[in-house]
Amino acid sequence: AHLFHHRRGKILGLVDQQGHVDALPISLQQETIELFHVGQAVPAADFDAEQMRRFAARGVRVAERLGLGGVAVWVDGLGNTSGPVLAQAAAEGIVLAAWRFSELKSPPEEPQVGVERADLFGEGDPGALEEGVRVGALIGSAQNVARMLQSRPGNVATPSHLAAEAQRVADENGLVCTVFDEERMAREGMHAILAVSRGSA
Repeated sequence: AHLFHHRRGKILGLVDQQGHVDALPISLQQETIELFHVGQAVPAADFDAEQMRRFAARGVRVAERLGLGGVAVWVDGLGNTSGPVLAQAAAEGIVLAAWRFSELKSPPEEPQVGVERADLFGEGDPGALEEGVRVGALIGSAQNVARMLQSRPGNVATPSHLAAEAQRVADENGLVCTVFDEERMAREGMHAILAVSRGSA
């Protein structure tokens, strides 16, 4: 099943535990394809969701290093973990590894090629695999929002800014968000947080 497009594309590939390329590039209909493998550092029976998450992330980093715009990962036949679980883990690793904090930074002198597309392939129930990918992409995207807020400087990521971002995320996803102001926080006995806020003002 052809399962996942992570927006932005072109390699068929996997990567070993050290991120080493296993084969030279080959030309196929004017497209470059790199083949990678997981290597032998982890026994097949021990290859689990965390190994897949790291493996997929390394694939993204190798692709970026080689100037390739995409990755594709086969999620079956690796260990005893089910395909949907591996698909979720692969999606998480890809989304997390492809993220970069570029706000407030000057453009690089040389254009950098980022991974703009990821394709996941597997056998079995397409619905279960697609659901695993959907959940993994959401988890990775949510973590990237947190990483973005954490990376913004304190004069940008103020308490009111964080509250506004929380409200924005809630509104975009049909969630209810309740923001406490200082008065409400004092009533709730949240004095430690208020003291930190005053100390950093």
